[in-house]
Amino acid sequence: DGYAWEATCPEWLTLKDVGDGKVRIVCQKNDEAHRTGSIIFKEDNVSTSIFVSQAGKCTNCNGSGEITCSMCYGTGHSGYGIFYSPCIGCAETGRVGCPYCGGDGVVE
Repeated sequence: DGYAWEATCPEWLTLKDVGDGKVRIVCQKNDEAHRTGSIIFKEDNVSTSIFVSQAGKCTNCNGSGEITCSMCYGTGHSGYGIFYSPCIGCAETGRVGCPYCGGDGVVE
């Protein structure tokens, strides 16, 4: 009948019964890393789960959108002795866009 349900969810979510068998899901603000979880609803002998995901700071680049260039190890140039040349991987900056978040610093 939809009126005697129980639910479990991650601590960063709040479930509010708004009547007529409807539920409002409220999510806390996230200033930390991307997070995921499941809401499990149970009523009588029936259960269902909903996967939830909340955007957050990329853990690969710590939210900066950039990582150290793997071609020059952050120096901006590569080579040895007189064969020193500007790094083509990062255009001499030593940093490249984070491949995990696409340079946004945020994971959806």
